[in-house]
Amino acid sequence: MVEVRNVLPTLTSLGIQIENPEADPLVIRVNANGATDPDGVIQSYLWYYYTDIDNSPQDFRSTISASTTFVIPKVT
Repeated sequence: MVEVRNVLPTLTSLGIQIENPEADPLVIRVNANGATDPDGVIQSYLWYYYTDIDNSPQDFRSTISASTTFVIPKVT
């Protein structure tokens, strides 16, 4: 009998940079800092955001790089 387990990837932090906090819409760059997969290679990253008004995932996307850019309306 062989048991196969998937060890979840980890990251040290999310890097978040807002280009111009006064602009509407906001351009927000997000990086997965220190992302590693102990039992393999990270092949894709899944990204989304949510707001205080709507806690369901918004702008769900997948990338092969450890970063993405969101352009969102200026809301809480």
